[in-house]
Amino acid sequence: MVNFSKSEWLLALLFLVPGWVFLKTEGDLSVYFFYQVPDGQFLYLLSKLCGLFAFVFFGLQLLLGLLSSCGYQLVNKSSHRKLGLWVLVLLISHGGLFVTAASLRNQHFAYKFLLPNFFESYYPAMVSLGLLAACLVIVGVLSAIFVRHNDGVWIWMHRLAWPAFFLAWFHSYSIGSETRIAPMPFVFGLLLASIVLAICYRVWLGFSNRGAISEHLKRSGR
Repeated sequence: MVNFSKSEWLLALLFLVPGWVFLKTEGDLSVYFFYQVPDGQFLYLLSKLCGLFAFVFFGLQLLLGLLSSCGYQLVNKSSHRKLGLWVLVLLISHGGLFVTAASLRNQHFAYKFLLPNFFESYYPAMVSLGLLAACLVIVGVLSAIFVRHNDGVWIWMHRLAWPAFFLAWFHSYSIGSETRIAPMPFVFGLLLASIVLAICYRVWLGFSNRGAISEHLKRSGR
């Protein structure tokens, strides 16, 4: 029998929450197969589900990575990379399904959602935040695959995940209908607070280590 720690049970519950909230919100999904519904509506629902999972996976992956850089190795590097690939797949699925659903609904390719548009109105601006977050995540994931980890460029490319998370958080919470359904607000708040604290702690450790190195060099006369 497999024994799970409390942290592993918490992670499992966080993974289950988006699906449960989605089913709670949408109700009986069979209506999309047996009744007439607007074109692209089911793909739109799948897009929302992928978006919910993408955000939760992204938040957990970023948090685990930050804790690892602070010396708390909760998962191995292989698991961290696999989770990152899942985030990438879910993000691409979320955007692709959304654009496909909008194209079917409007009877033409909805390319405008693939272009940044921050100044027209509120909804396109929030969609553009999600697009920008996705681009930053893609750069961060590709840097982990193709750039050497001891390269300073890789470090800063990988840290693009930090602003990407806040953009994704604001995008999701602003226009995602399921984000207001309990317990998703708690999940959003918990991930936001945890990551802010983890980033602050990581930055503090960086300055502390830099100060310790400088003090060591002074004492050694270098």
